[in-house]
Amino acid sequence: MQQTTTRRRRAGAVKEFVGCNDDKDGNEDDEDEKKMDAKDFVLRSIETTRVRSKPFASYVHLCRVFPRKLYREMTEYFPPKEALAPAKLTSHKLRYKIDRVGSLLDLPEAMKKTFKNFTKTVEVWSKAEEILLSERLRETVFRKLEVDEVEKKTRSKDFRIQMDVGGFTLGPHPDSPKKIVTLMLYFPKEEEEESNKKLFGTCLYTKEQYETFADNDEGKEVLPSCEKKFLFEPNTGYAFKVGEESYHGVDDIPPRCERRTLLINWYSTSKPVGTQSGIFPNIWDIIRGDA
Repeated sequence: MQQTTTRRRRAGAVKEFVGCNDDKDGNEDDEDEKKMDAKDFVLRSIETTRVRSKPFASYVHLCRVFPRKLYREMTEYFPPKEALAPAKLTSHKLRYKIDRVGSLLDLPEAMKKTFKNFTKTVEVWSKAEEILLSERLRETVFRKLEVDEVEKKTRSKDFRIQMDVGGFTLGPHPDSPKKIVTLMLYFPKEEEEESNKKLFGTCLYTKEQYETFADNDEGKEVLPSCEKKFLFEPNTGYAFKVGEESYHGVDDIPPRCERRTLLINWYSTSKPVGTQSGIFPNIWDIIRGDA
């Protein structure tokens, strides 16, 4: 189980940063945005990216996920931390989240007034939720990652708007075997420091790097080296097929910082991991994290 600590651990060395290098003016893409439905645009972004197989198989790095206008609005109307609830897991106690956009409607009226524009937030994020939880998108992602749906049939999914605050960290972990695919998207603030671009991204680890960490992570001052690390860039993200060696994690978030992400998981369980009730919950489901 990964431990959340109040003492910051120094990030390990990164062998390779993975970024989008999108320096184009984007005039041609802007024309595409005008012609294409937002869902078709997102699907094309997934379909045209390449599948990678190191340090584990298989995953994709996603660039220019949403049309510019939609992404700008999602960033501008990202729900405030006050509207998000602390995660229930001990290892996630510095993560705040809300499941599904409809949950925002249940907030007290006083809380709704803390939003920049509550109505606009619900409108924009509902559109994103409709796209990302659509069957077409799931089929596109699963086909891209070559998921065997006979072996693992999708029975549930979730949509989590998240914010990790100073002190949050997750060491290398593969995710619950009840997950089929994980997809995370990044929402840095406009004024995000350049250093956070390299710090906040998700690390991918080899089995050997994971084992170095797992042997004894108690009290370690330095997290292990990671093989590849996604840059925390606007309108980017990643998706991977969960497996025994899909090791990933996130370095310590500095004090007074916020790491804003959107997480979508598809599960083979009847309910998303961590929401099952009963006297004997699946402990393996509960202790694994999301980075």
